[in-house]
Order: sequence, then structure tokens, then C-alpha cells
Amino acid sequence: MVSLTDQNERTGGLIVYPRTHLRFTELCDITENSKDFLKIPLNHPIMNQGQTLGKLVHCHAGDLILWDSRLIHCNSPATAIEERRQDEPVGLLRIVAYVSMSPITFVHDHTLDEFRQKRKEIVENNITLTHWSTDFTVSYGNHADLPKVSMDKFNAYQKALIFGTIDENDE
Repeated sequence: MVSLTDQNERTGGLIVYPRTHLRFTELCDITENSKDFLKIPLNHPIMNQGQTLGKLVHCHAGDLILWDSRLIHCNSPATAIEERRQDEPVGLLRIVAYVSMSPITFVHDHTLDEFRQKRKEIVENNITLTHWSTDFTVSYGNHADLPKVSMDKFNAYQKALIFGTIDENDE
């Protein structure tokens, strides 16, 4: 993810549980065929009966934060609340841009041409997907009334992010 604001105890943010990705297979008994969000009970052995503590990732606006998605992680609200006057406006505490990328070799359910065509349609129709970069699972909150997007003005780099390659003829 790319943090667009500073994050610390006054804003809350990403909490990671160090080294839990090394014990990922221990979670197989509670996955119920899910490949997405997984709620881990505090009494699960991987959480050491609630004794495993998460760490807040401190970062500054513009920082890129990378982690293995098997690492147990979550978000936390601010824990150091500052006093403020009743009439003082409340500003945006934090905002991030999530980035998920995979090698093109991870595409299995479509031919490469089908995959690229589907990605083009998704961009043109202003559709938001989940964080699985090789799946076409539409995320919640999409709106059919959003304007269509023309890729005519996209440069080669922008198109490469969509299609997974740079077309040398499209400079």
C-alpha cells in the first residue's frame, strides 16, 4: 500500500503481527474454503492465547509498505486521542492506496488475450475489483451510474499496468 498521509498512534493504521506468516498453514482448520478475509480467534494457537501482540506500522505520506499477505494484519483506530475544541473541524486522519500486483504467469482461468480484454473492459466501465490482481471479483460499492473511461489518452506505462506489458507501437 502507499500511505497518502502520515500514520502513527494519533491516526491509527496498519497493524502487523510479526512472523505469523511463517505459521500460515496452522490456519487451514478455520478457512472454510475462503481465500479472502479470515477472522482469527484470539484463542487460536497462532495468537498464543491472545498474547501475540501486533505492531502499528508508523509511516509518512508517500511511503510504500509491502508485506506478505499471509502475515496476520488488520487496522486500528487512533490510540492517542488529542483533545480538540467543540467547534474545531475534524480532518481526515488517514488514507492509503492499496496496490496489488502479480506476475502474469499467475493468470490461469483465461487465455492471456481474454485476460487483457477483460481488464480493458473493467477499466473502461469504471469497475473496482477486490485486491486479487488475477481475479475478476467485483468489489462492493460499485455504481452503474459512473461515467465510462476512454483509454485513448492513457500512455504506454498506464496501459502496461492494465495489460501486463508495454506495447512498443503504442508510444
